[in-house]
Amino acid sequence: MHIKLLVAILIGVACFIAMPSTVLAEISPIPGDFGWKRGVPLHLIDSEAVQADLGLTPESAYKIQSLRKKIQESGLEKHLPELNELLNPEQQTRLHQIHLQQAKINALRDSAVEKELGLTAGQHQLILWLYEKDRRAEMDRVKRMWNPVIPSKSVNNEKAADNGKVLSHEEKVLRVLSEEQQKAFEMLKGKPLDPSGSLHSMSLNGRIIKVPCVAFSPDGKWLTASRENEVGVWNTASGESTLSIKGHSGDVTCLTFSPDGKQIASGSSDRTVKLWDVLSGQEVRSFNCSHAVRAMAFNPDGNLLFAASGRVERRWNVLDGTFGREMHFLHDVWSLSISSDGEQTAYGFDDGSVDLRANAQNGKRFFFFNRKAHSGVVLSSAFSKEADRFATASLDGTVKIWDTKNGDETMSIMAHDKPIRSVAFSPDGAVLATASDDGTVKMWTVANGLNYMILNGGMDKVTCIAFSPEGTQLAVTGSDHHVQLLDTNSGHQRLSLNWRSKDAKVSE
Repeated sequence: MHIKLLVAILIGVACFIAMPSTVLAEISPIPGDFGWKRGVPLHLIDSEAVQADLGLTPESAYKIQSLRKKIQESGLEKHLPELNELLNPEQQTRLHQIHLQQAKINALRDSAVEKELGLTAGQHQLILWLYEKDRRAEMDRVKRMWNPVIPSKSVNNEKAADNGKVLSHEEKVLRVLSEEQQKAFEMLKGKPLDPSGSLHSMSLNGRIIKVPCVAFSPDGKWLTASRENEVGVWNTASGESTLSIKGHSGDVTCLTFSPDGKQIASGSSDRTVKLWDVLSGQEVRSFNCSHAVRAMAFNPDGNLLFAASGRVERRWNVLDGTFGREMHFLHDVWSLSISSDGEQTAYGFDDGSVDLRANAQNGKRFFFFNRKAHSGVVLSSAFSKEADRFATASLDGTVKIWDTKNGDETMSIMAHDKPIRSVAFSPDGAVLATASDDGTVKMWTVANGLNYMILNGGMDKVTCIAFSPEGTQLAVTGSDHHVQLLDTNSGHQRLSLNWRSKDAKVSE
């Protein structure tokens, strides 16, 4: 009898250890279901109402607020013991419940391959893993054995599980959502979803918004753009389509040329970054990420490639394909930019904050400034060529310009009534262009913040723009996947670039 019990325990331990880390994060005990593994919404502590809800003294609240900066500078892991001393498990759980209750459900994605259903609610993202029945049964058995359910005594937690009951992950989410949020969740859940995952947004009626992108080569000779999982390349002088590359299994979400103009890097919702030869279209290298890729950038030398995926920034050595290092953040990274001199790197996050960091000569990054810049996701960012200014654009329709020397906000413009998908400085730094879901591109004078031109490309939504190296042309693409070259002085269309048909041969 004892031997059988011992064997059962050993099997349970083996199954538990064999589970992927993402699964372990999902089946932690109920008080930890919304614990630090899902991020730390410490910004909520600024509210006196939240302090009262958690039963914090002013002194405790001040200590937690002071700890926020330390975590932003050197990471959560280093300060986790200190954080756990300031907030007990029940307070941690309640903090995340408040976070979800305040959040607005704004996106939903489904992956047929991984059988996952993702719910993005404001700043917080939960993944509800939908396993096969036998796999779920096995994990639930292990959970009962090693992680007994402990009902939380937190306020407003009447829906907590009874002792011994195993909740589905969907039930765990629904029990902390308001009635309005639950209705939105149920409505979204029944809609057709993108198998590879919608990155930027999904309206509540379930219609997915695609995010085509566009980029010029450094010498202005080539232009690249995306259309779902396809990468196209054109000769900007003639408008001829020279390449059609279909190497991703998911939508291409970001594009950039290498500094020497010989390669194109593409990031995708299939969680890969690929390098392509500009002339042949052949794949040079492929790198894996843990989540869908949202933004990329080369360093000025072109030997390092940075990619933002989820809450992680990864970088690789382009020359030999080796993995360099990665940085972890408290929130999902939605934009990534590197200054032309390579001395500054900027990140835009889903909570509306911006993190600008300077690069020390020894390669170690140190904290420069972090600001809550916008009330919505920071969808795009750009440095001026001289690297003295930095612009951020958001889901909230605002664009802001920052002084990189001291981090001061020098300008804030309510530029569009709808989300701004892309922002770009002209090569001379005198003009800032913004592209929006309202279907327009607006040109702003950086010196005074005045709008002097509105361009209408005839698209429902403009998702990406790019200035040519000499600044005389602006490449525009959007929801209909058309690619246009506009004259920046007159605003008139110079070229409308046609995509290759499926049967067309690639020219040499």
